[in-house]
Amino acid sequence: MCDGRDMKNGFDLPGRLMNGYTVHATRRKRIILLVCLQPSEFVSPTIQFGVDSRMPPPVAATSKVSMVISHASMKANSAASDYALGNTDAEHERLIRQAKWLATPTERCFREAGIGQGQCVLDLGSGVGDVTLLLARIVGLAGEVVGVERDPRSIARAKSRVAEAGLHNVRFTQSDVSQISNDKPFDAAVGRYILMFLPDPIGVLRSLARLIRPGGVLAFQEPCWDSFLLHAARLPLWSVGASLMLETFKRSGANTGMGPALSRIFQEAGLPAPSTRMDTLFGAEEWMPDVLRSLRPQFLQFNLPFESLGDFDTLSQRLQAEVAATDMRTPLPDLVSAWCRKPERVPSQ
Repeated sequence: MCDGRDMKNGFDLPGRLMNGYTVHATRRKRIILLVCLQPSEFVSPTIQFGVDSRMPPPVAATSKVSMVISHASMKANSAASDYALGNTDAEHERLIRQAKWLATPTERCFREAGIGQGQCVLDLGSGVGDVTLLLARIVGLAGEVVGVERDPRSIARAKSRVAEAGLHNVRFTQSDVSQISNDKPFDAAVGRYILMFLPDPIGVLRSLARLIRPGGVLAFQEPCWDSFLLHAARLPLWSVGASLMLETFKRSGANTGMGPALSRIFQEAGLPAPSTRMDTLFGAEEWMPDVLRSLRPQFLQFNLPFESLGDFDTLSQRLQAEVAATDMRTPLPDLVSAWCRKPERVPSQ
């Protein structure tokens, strides 16, 4: 770990980022992880990433615990947007592969938010169960995790994975957030990459807050696409893919600006200004082609011109070759985390 003064050889950070922020950088064997901590309102900083020539080529970060983007469309008194990536078996596998890059910052977020042994935690949009699996290990045998998911196929896959892991402190419910009930208040409610797919995220947070005990935790993670688009713009094929990806999400109803908006969303839901963090990850060479393959049916549905991507059978190799020809790391969207504790009273409107 190093502070901002020690980062000049690897990163060029604007001076204003150091004033009032805690900045950490972790260099691992084949991945760069930048963490920016801010006590209240998230502001997306302009960050330029240098390349340390002593570092070996990048690959995806690894973790013993896999995490998955929560993807069910939850709602609160309104219709949910369509999940653009679908719910096929192939998409489930893609999510599990993708989870490896998000495991470390997600676990850190939950632990720093105050989630721990013996707690009862609600996982909103639990999907095929990776966030749920991680939470089950954090809360231990004395705790419990309740996964909330709308897609029955995803629940079936999640239950199978929980059984394979030998965990007995997990249960799943097929429900909307407005229909969730529990015998006692939860100690925490979490979700990852779920609010961006909801038409009323403020209403969802208000509903969740009513299910959490006073002093309980709400912790969510959403993407910020700014630096991803900035880096992808320097790679022609990546740029085409990134533009198609964002346009497809927008046309399907997703809010691609949810990451930077998390602090405002929390506060408009009547919650305190959250603590926030932004993690910038490099090294996921397979991430982009995986996502584009899942989005291909939507390209057709929205009549988007994707011919410039070429043959999908060779897309992965060509995207990787484009990165290999430069001194850049493979870009991913920044992961924005926000968490707070429920106050004694939360507005009900």
